Amino acid sequence: MDLIKNSTCSWGELYVFSKNKDNKNNFLVPFLKIKTKRFSMPTFSIITPTYNRAYILWKTILGIQKQTFSDWEHLIIDDGSSDDTKKLMAEFQYDHRIRYVRQENKGPAMARNLGLQKALGNIIVYLDSDDEPYSHFLSTISIFMNDFP
Repeated sequence: MDLIKNSTCSWGELYVFSKNKDNKNNFLVPFLKIKTKRFSMPTFSIITPTYNRAYILWKTILGIQKQTFSDWEHLIIDDGSSDDTKKLMAEFQYDHRIRYVRQENKGPAMARNLGLQKALGNIIVYLDSDDEPYSHFLSTISIFMNDFP
């Protein structure tokens, strides 16, 4: 039996198929489904530097989670916060599109640079931790980028 790996979606599942050699049409038969993390790079990397803003950062994160365009990753770069930012980020660990990175306090420019180094997306978006984006924020950027490459 020959096994063929096929990622039929960009999130969540990897399908492994086997070639059915007994079948004269040689159809692929699902053999195994494996839960995985992301296979491909996201279209958007949203980088949010933050410092002691747990009281409002949750609105920014929820705003990104509500986007109509869903192919994104959100990097929260904690610039050495002393508030409950780390505890807040634990509440969002179920969403593998959100990544939390903590660094010693070096200022917002260094936090943005670290986010850029860690980003996997094709389009980089900087979003401050006190911003709450509209639900069509990313889809508008995507349409614009497609219309004016």
